[in-house]
Amino acid sequence: MDEKFIIDTDPGVDDTAAIFWLQKRYPDSILAMTTVFGNIEVERATSNTQILLSELGRTDVPVYEGCAGPLVGQPMFAKHVHGDTGFGGFVSDIETNVDVQKEAGAVAILDTLSRHGEGEVSILALGPLTNLAVAYRLSPETFRRVRRVIYMGGAVTTWGNAAPRASANMANDPDAAAVVVESGVPLVQVGLDVCRRFVVPEAGMDQVNEKGGRMGEILFQMINGTYASYDRPKGRHPSNVAGVYFNDAPCVGFVLYPELFDVAHVRVRIERHSTLTRGETVADMDGLWGEEPNVRVLLNVDGDALAEAFVRDISA
Repeated sequence: MDEKFIIDTDPGVDDTAAIFWLQKRYPDSILAMTTVFGNIEVERATSNTQILLSELGRTDVPVYEGCAGPLVGQPMFAKHVHGDTGFGGFVSDIETNVDVQKEAGAVAILDTLSRHGEGEVSILALGPLTNLAVAYRLSPETFRRVRRVIYMGGAVTTWGNAAPRASANMANDPDAAAVVVESGVPLVQVGLDVCRRFVVPEAGMDQVNEKGGRMGEILFQMINGTYASYDRPKGRHPSNVAGVYFNDAPCVGFVLYPELFDVAHVRVRIERHSTLTRGETVADMDGLWGEEPNVRVLLNVDGDALAEAFVRDISA
């Protein structure tokens, strides 16, 4: 695989699933990890990243701590979903051997892009887009060296999960999301439109636990005691299916299995000012604005096939 990745993350149970999936399939593609507030405080996101890399034996992957809050306002954490530590029911006893680098996350993004060829490095953005917005503001020219940004967030044909019309990552920093969406770089939106259709059933998680080695054990422990687990209300899923929702994992799923997704290239803007819909990803599906498309929005996915692929890959 010639595409390399910076993973910008706030782990997080679903971040962990995404990181493990990419590590399982293309470990050499992971160049660096930057952390951001979101599911938990940025300090905890950083220590969680150190734990995950230590568990994976990836002491070669540098970690950089990023932004502790949004460009405007205060952060909103999701401990009601991921637990106080961000790791749900998983408690690590490993002694971490991964150091945190001195550079700030946004600066590290730019440095990593500048050290590689233009269009060689992509960013998997699994949390609020604050680090990316700061990087762009620091050096638009360097930021535009990115191959593509695949970000988890947004809701075009469905409802939000942090506000009626906004997903958590967008609601946590709409101003940063607006900067990134208008940056001119190739963008892929992996929103709730597809995440709600990606559900790993109980039998699949049993297989992951039994055959997935340390990754499987960690994921299985994480989902116990979290809102991501089996007791999630069935009626909230379009197919009336109960199971585990790893919302960040479809970002990696799209990298690995793009043929399973329906994609629309449209103009997207981020609502920043409304008291009702701040953070909404507004997609001009009919070209009513008369503007060039700027985001490839994932609108649908064969969720069963993607879940089967996840279970198969992690269990391999």
